[in-house]
Amino acid sequence: MCSYALIFAGRFSSRKNLSKPDAADTGVRMNCQAELFQSSELGLGPSNMNPSRLNHVSLVAVVFAVLASLGAPSLSAAPQALIEEVDGSRSAANTVLPRLVSQVAALYPASHARSGGEAVVVSFSVNENGKVENPKILSTPSTLLEGAAKKAVLAWKFTPGSRLGKSAEFRLKAPVTFSVNGDSIDDAPSASRKVAAVYPYEQLVKGQPGWGEVSFVVDYSGRAILAASTGASDAAFSKSVIAMLEATEFAPAKKDKRTVMASSLDRELFSPEATLDPVARNVLSQLRKAQPAIYALADLDDRPKAVTQHSAVYPRSMKTDGLTGQAEIEFIVDRDGRVLFPRIVSSTHEDFGWAAATAVAQWKFNPPMRSGQRVDARMTVPVIFDAQKLASSD
Repeated sequence: MCSYALIFAGRFSSRKNLSKPDAADTGVRMNCQAELFQSSELGLGPSNMNPSRLNHVSLVAVVFAVLASLGAPSLSAAPQALIEEVDGSRSAANTVLPRLVSQVAALYPASHARSGGEAVVVSFSVNENGKVENPKILSTPSTLLEGAAKKAVLAWKFTPGSRLGKSAEFRLKAPVTFSVNGDSIDDAPSASRKVAAVYPYEQLVKGQPGWGEVSFVVDYSGRAILAASTGASDAAFSKSVIAMLEATEFAPAKKDKRTVMASSLDRELFSPEATLDPVARNVLSQLRKAQPAIYALADLDDRPKAVTQHSAVYPRSMKTDGLTGQAEIEFIVDRDGRVLFPRIVSSTHEDFGWAAATAVAQWKFNPPMRSGQRVDARMTVPVIFDAQKLASSD
């Protein structure tokens, strides 16, 4: 059973329980404790963009800003070495350049989120009182960034510089970095339908605990986008967490009663047997044997029929290529009809495999029957990812 996250957003903090799975699921869920969400509003407005139309290339460009912004304040000291005098020939031993006291990061404009960006180099004057004036763009990867860069520079604060012991005006230049951080938000994103992370099968059977940490953004419609691993004891754990987040439905963040995008960080801990009920624990012990006492479909009275089937979520990492793919998933249907311990048998791409396993783990069946008695049975299903359906729905 997954425990639930603490969510923090700037100066705001509150405990929010992610929606709990049904009591019948207690034997299915591994102990995957969500330790921490960090959330901050993005500088993107819903009136200016539709994030569902962002292609994967632009999302990858933005994700570095997301990672950089997590846990970072919007007002911070900047590396003094980045700021230089425009006309360095005027500097002398008796010249003291203005010293940067605080620096505001520029926010990505919504229109630029489609194409990505780098640092913008800006020149500006710092007058005798330390006030920034007259910013001008020296270089930029996109004109769409210029307004935000100038606005940020005008908010920088300096102590005045001097020449020959007297306060003087200086013309400086510096790169302006961009952030997705905004002010603190009123309501952090929370999961309205929490999906459990699938325990990597090989590690599960071997009894190996692990962890995976993933940064992501919750968009206006409550979907997790820009998911990227920030660390894991094994790559399989972070792959599982990404698939779990993309299948989870979120309530988007709110600021001033309006929906906003918010960046988050999720760390999941995996423990093989901590929360398994006796039936699930017995199945796992059988899987660890050379010849497990689990029935094949041919041994059953009838093939179990699916009662609940959730569609697999097309991996966002694959959306740029728009490929049709598939995965074959093997799993156990226990005597209560629950799906236990899905295993990726094969897949055209590993991300299809994790998305398929995450979907199948949520399915439920009529209990397998043998000679009129409920038993545990092994099943295998193919899961198809249709790129044409994706294009029409996203």
